[in-house]
Amino acid sequence: MTDWLLAAQHSKTESQRNKFMRRHLTEQVRISIRKCRACPLNRTRKNPVPFDGKPPKPIAIVGEAPGAAEDREGVPFVGRSGSMLRQMLEAVDYEREQAIVMNVVACRPPKNRTPDIEEVEACAPHFDAQLSVSGAWVVALMGQSALSRIRPGLKIGEARGKPFWQEGRIWIPTYHPAYVLRNRSSRGLVQTDLKLAFDTAYGRNWEEPASVSVVSDTDTQSLAYALDEQGYAVWDSTKLDDRVVVLRDELTKVPSKYSKLIRYTVEELIRIGELGRGETMATDTLRKVHLVKSLGGTIIR
Repeated sequence: MTDWLLAAQHSKTESQRNKFMRRHLTEQVRISIRKCRACPLNRTRKNPVPFDGKPPKPIAIVGEAPGAAEDREGVPFVGRSGSMLRQMLEAVDYEREQAIVMNVVACRPPKNRTPDIEEVEACAPHFDAQLSVSGAWVVALMGQSALSRIRPGLKIGEARGKPFWQEGRIWIPTYHPAYVLRNRSSRGLVQTDLKLAFDTAYGRNWEEPASVSVVSDTDTQSLAYALDEQGYAVWDSTKLDDRVVVLRDELTKVPSKYSKLIRYTVEELIRIGELGRGETMATDTLRKVHLVKSLGGTIIR
């Protein structure tokens, strides 16, 4: 049992417990990556490269795989690409330390080649665990490999700069800093994408939530499907508020500015008796709900 887990078990408040549990989970994720032998990359790496940053942060930056400098130091984005990333962030008035920085694959492929499908799949549990513990609800996907991990088949040239909701997060694709080093004219585009991602994560790019009433079974079913695809469920509540958004990832950090989007975890709803343990969300429980999530003025229906 780790010290953090012991501290969590003896916490007097829910806030303290969550804080210590996050630290425990962060430590476990990093240990798991360091011990990983799931693919042949562990035999050629010098150091595994888990995420950098202290969770929770509202935004994560995802790259492809470690390079030579990262492999040497065990930290993501510390080589030339890392220097370019820091410069671009500073140009739009942000700092690397405001984000969790990670890669799709945690070990360096030989000669910096693109990681193959088997390596990406082998590292998928680590990727998911890092993203979960990061607390990020906005993710900047830098480069084709990062985008392909979330949206296989979609090309970065077509997707860059176009945010999309999936699994309860906003994903913003853009070019990798290494691409910018080779194509300097693309720097302005990437800086624009990074600014959009950070502005959204830190509450500087948000329109007031709009409400849509759903009154018929047909409309409710469509809404349920749309929300489910993005990791949310919404329904009427007599104990809370008539606009309840449930975020499945209980570790996600949402800025206080978004307090109008009331977010509860499934465990919290069970604890206060709003949802029974093991109970499923039937379509008919979503009648007459109000959807209050919007991005760029577009209401997700």
